[in-house]
Amino acid sequence: PVTAIGGHVSYLLRRTHPTGDQLDSLEVIQRESERMAKLVNDLLELARADAGFTVDLQPMNLVEVVETVRKEVAPVARGAEIEVNTRTPLVEVQGDPTRLKQVVLNLVQNAINAGAEKVTMTVAVERHQVRLEVLDDGSGIVPGLGRAIVKWLVQQHGGSVEVESRLGEGSVFTVLLPAVDKRTLIDQAQAGRATLVEGLKTWAGGSGKPG
Repeated sequence: PVTAIGGHVSYLLRRTHPTGDQLDSLEVIQRESERMAKLVNDLLELARADAGFTVDLQPMNLVEVVETVRKEVAPVARGAEIEVNTRTPLVEVQGDPTRLKQVVLNLVQNAINAGAEKVTMTVAVERHQVRLEVLDDGSGIVPGLGRAIVKWLVQQHGGSVEVESRLGEGSVFTVLLPAVDKRTLIDQAQAGRATLVEGLKTWAGGSGKPG
């Protein structure tokens, strides 16, 4: 139903010539249908969390996710400037790319909805963890389902979320995630190669040896 409402409103705005009052009403309906769609999606996410939904963790580049969000949001950012700040193009975490993109996208969109004119995403490595900050100059935030989903998704990655926000001054969300342990990855790769070598030796010494 929400999709149908949004579709019909978009059609009326594009293909008809409403009066000023009609246009105002249609725009209100469009905004509220978009808000309702987000609310429904948020509720579905929380329902999945209650049902034991988990994330698919793998080594991934968080900078790539942040850059993807910037490119997708920039054209529809209502004039807001979206900036990425990082010292290196590769910052690896053990994460689910789709879910972490959802986290970043949620935070950026919330900033834009709060009237931010500039949103800065910063990615940095601090010892054994990665810090992602989303800073905006909007009007501040109030608690909502979006924040609950962000918190849950980050916790599924073994991380944490901190927020500082004042109405009328802006917000800064800080997401802390465990960095990929390079030594663990090297040990896993070496163990995999050793297993492969042993398998080949067994195969060559057994009935599988070519004659």
